[in-house]
Amino acid sequence: MRHRLSLLATATLLLATTAPAQIVNIDSRYGYTNAAGNSNPAPVPGEHVTLLGSPLQQLTLGPGTYRVTNAWGQMGALHRAWSYNTTTNGWGWAFLIVNDDTRNVIKYFEAGRGSSEAEVAALAEVQDFTDFFTLLTTTTIDFTLRDYYLPDNAGGISVLVTPVSDVVPEPATVGLLGAGLVVTLVGGRRRLRQRAV
Repeated sequence: MRHRLSLLATATLLLATTAPAQIVNIDSRYGYTNAAGNSNPAPVPGEHVTLLGSPLQQLTLGPGTYRVTNAWGQMGALHRAWSYNTTTNGWGWAFLIVNDDTRNVIKYFEAGRGSSEAEVAALAEVQDFTDFFTLLTTTTIDFTLRDYYLPDNAGGISVLVTPVSDVVPEPATVGLLGAGLVVTLVGGRRRLRQRAV
């Protein structure tokens, strides 16, 4: 009985484990191009893009729902806003998450624009930015800014990615845990029968 409870507790912990929150610093060296060779109009989920900049800013995350917030002011956050054109004082707070395998857009985020880094960083919608995305399987995701011409850029965006739901286990994981549970239960029943005899 103790053995079964132990296995059940372990399985529950494995299924309920979530990754810790992580800061991602996306600096002005990163951008993308769409099929037309630029970054307009705003990208949509499923759209295929070509990523610019290396090495890529990546996270590998398990299935589940994740919250994205502005990380500026937290330890490890390097950027508060990003300039897509320093010659015209074009500053903004916009980035996208892309599936690393397919290079398809998972989600586009935008919070504001202004004429200076300080102006954008002071916007309430930037300071209080919160949005969500969901992954159905373990996925490596890339973070990039919304721009296709990088030489005139400056600054960057720092975000905090936090899991907000228990990780949804992949079918293979559920199958393995189920098989282990069945083997344990069958073994326990055999032992009970042997004791009874």
